[in-house]
Amino acid sequence: MPCFLRLKKRRFFQEAALKGARVSSAACILQAKPYGPEKTGPCFFGFTATRRLGKSTDRNKAKRRLRASVLACRHYLESQQKAFVFENGYHYVFIAKKGVFFIDFDDLTRQMSGMLMKVQRF
Repeated sequence: MPCFLRLKKRRFFQEAALKGARVSSAACILQAKPYGPEKTGPCFFGFTATRRLGKSTDRNKAKRRLRASVLACRHYLESQQKAFVFENGYHYVFIAKKGVFFIDFDDLTRQMSGMLMKVQRF
């Protein structure tokens, strides 16, 4: 059972893409948008991979790596005493890039943690 809530509706993915902040790395793109007026409540995470990434098995593998990395980000940020709040009322959408297959899992977790910290400042 994951310790975060998932975005599943297409509308939320589109809103994050059109109106949200955007941060990119070698492995993925992060789009974030607050969904409430007072920025409180749980944060929701969505994961997607385009067909340019490969066949469905490759896309599923990329999304599994991103989901596992978000779970690891929580522990990594707590161990580094970083002040990231997972109850900030945001929708986060991670879009996988080809680099997600070639990067070490620990590096992926560090990159995603940095992206989450950077987008929180917007």
